[in-house]
Formats: sequence, structure tokens, C-alpha cells
Amino acid sequence: MFEEQLRMAKMGIPDMMIGVAYAYEFGMGVEKNITEAIKWYEKAGDSESIERAKNLKSLGGKSE
Repeated sequence: MFEEQLRMAKMGIPDMMIGVAYAYEFGMGVEKNITEAIKWYEKAGDSESIERAKNLKSLGGKSE
């Protein structure tokens, strides 16, 4: 499942990018990696996204 989600995230689908970030953040289907989680949350797009901003803030990433 993670590999398919990652493939779609690499295609630029924001919801999949958030899913990949979440998987990395919590180690779901992949080894936990906070750096990768932050990278994917930042790639996810619009900084107005409440979910994205909340997750980035909790990980110490940029939310603006």
C-alpha cells in the first residue's frame, strides 16, 4: 500500500503526499522518518491547508 501511495505522491497528488508524510511520521508501512515526513508535508501544497499546517507545526517544519 505504501509503495502505491508513494508512486501517486510522486505524480503530484496532494492527498497522496499527505498520506506519505503521515506514513513516514508514524512509521506506517515504512520506517519512521521525520525528515521525510516534513519533506512530504511541505510538498503537499497549499500552506492554507489546516491539516498540513498542523502536522508541520507538530514536527517543527515550516507552516507558512
